[in-house]
Amino acid sequence: MRELAYFYSPAPLSVVSASASDEDEQVKQKAEAWRIQNILFHAMRKYLAAPKSLLENDVVQVASLPDLYRVFERC
Repeated sequence: MRELAYFYSPAPLSVVSASASDEDEQVKQKAEAWRIQNILFHAMRKYLAAPKSLLENDVVQVASLPDLYRVFERC
């Protein structure tokens, strides 16, 4: 698990030199955000079997999709 955490951890912030272009940095940030959202989060939704302690202490359900459907059906 530690290797997986190291693989997906964001790169450390680097000192921007005068020759580095802002566009390249923005492209890298967008690519990293896309990878996190579309690869990492998708894999977590599909394969993560969270232990009960994680579900009790760290994860909070904000809303229930079926309940939201019931609320908006009335509108």
